[in-house]
Amino acid sequence: VAIVEMIKEDVEKEIKKAKEDDADAQAQYEEQRGKLRKVKESLEQKRNDVDMRSAELVERRDDTEEMKTQLHSELTEQQELTKTLAADCAWVAQHFDSRRDARKAEMEGLHEAKAMLAGAEGGDYDELSIEEASK
Repeated sequence: VAIVEMIKEDVEKEIKKAKEDDADAQAQYEEQRGKLRKVKESLEQKRNDVDMRSAELVERRDDTEEMKTQLHSELTEQQELTKTLAADCAWVAQHFDSRRDARKAEMEGLHEAKAMLAGAEGGDYDELSIEEASK
């Protein structure tokens, strides 16, 4: 009987110890589960933040690409305009002196004609009479 009592006490101690160990394990499990839940929520929030940032960057990249395309188009237009203006300016530079001389001769002819119409004789006019006739 004493051995049975001893075995009974040992079993009761083991059951008590097992219950205590189980309670400690359950408490640790609950504590770790709570911490893991917080970590999971934190990681989900970070993932959401990263997704939002990624979407913003994609939108920004698309806007930048659109701006780049627009600026490239404007640059091409400006280069075309520069070529056109360069050709026009080259023509003006090439013909400026001859056109100036032609205009000067034309103006002299007009002044001479005006002076003649104002009553001056063939070679009898001078700058003064031309200026008076032009008034």
